[in-house]
Amino acid sequence: MAAVTPEIYTRQQAEPRRQHIIEQVGDEQKFRKRGEAYELDAEELVLYDELLTLEYLLDD
Repeated sequence: MAAVTPEIYTRQQAEPRRQHIIEQVGDEQKFRKRGEAYELDAEELVLYDELLTLEYLLDD
């Protein structure tokens, strides 16, 4: 099992990272629907999980 390495983001780092993920996936709404329906491949799932985590952390 791989070791977990925590990452610490400031808001100034997290916001552009979130935007970069959205740019990578193309159609954000389609991507989210596919994520909710468990239709993502392994690489997309990593992006989806990171996107949800960043949105949770950025929520005011």
